Amino acid sequence: MSSTRKSTKRSRPEPPPLQSLKKQAPNAKISDDLDLDVSSDLKGIMSALQQIREKAHEDGRKKKEESISSVSTEVKSKIDELKSKLEKERQNFAKALTKSSKECESLLKDEAAKFEELHHKFMKEKSDHLQGLKDIVSKFEEDKERLFMRYEQQRKKDKTMISDQEKFCAEKLAQLEESLKTKKRGDKTFSILRKTLGSFLENEASDEEFPPDDQVAELSYNLQSHHLIVLVALKLRMPPKGTIALSASSMSTRNAQSPLQIIHVSPLPHPLKLLRC
Repeated sequence: MSSTRKSTKRSRPEPPPLQSLKKQAPNAKISDDLDLDVSSDLKGIMSALQQIREKAHEDGRKKKEESISSVSTEVKSKIDELKSKLEKERQNFAKALTKSSKECESLLKDEAAKFEELHHKFMKEKSDHLQGLKDIVSKFEEDKERLFMRYEQQRKKDKTMISDQEKFCAEKLAQLEESLKTKKRGDKTFSILRKTLGSFLENEASDEEFPPDDQVAELSYNLQSHHLIVLVALKLRMPPKGTIALSASSMSTRNAQSPLQIIHVSPLPHPLKLLRC
């Protein structure tokens, strides 16, 4: 734009200065006609200069407008290009953001569905486990209650059995005392019988060493049975044999306190040998 102005100034003719014209006027005062001609020429020159100036201004204005228009067009095109580029980048960014958001939303939906499924499964398993624990506890409580009732029944039964056995043992002890008294009387009778039989056998013995078989067998059986019963009763502190019949439960109760002792009783010698002692 500045170069255009400089070229316009160089091409335009410069009017002569007014002072030079005034200096020349006194020298050119030859006649009035010359003055009039000079003044008219000056007016023509001034008008021409004025026209040239106006034209120059008009040309400069047009060039300025053209320069401004070209620059504005270029700037506008650059702005439009930049705007379209920014709009395109914005659209690309919006598309990428939309795609990313859709993918993220899809992944979130999948994960939420998986989490919901796992949560539902966990809650179901939790309820099943809790129900199983409740069933086990209730079954344990029922078993405990049933066992407690059985324990109470067994305890009452054991108390009854122990009471019955105490009564039974008391009766048998009384019978044992009575049998011991009877034994003492039998021992006295047996001593008298032995003395009597000894004196009888010593006086009556000839070729036969023993009395008749019936008498010997009967005497041997009575003596052996009576002696065996008394020995077992004294050893076990129980009633004589054949007078007590303990049940299995009572025997197990007694075995816990005083275990049963098996006694091997040797057979008695021949009654005649006893009599001769």
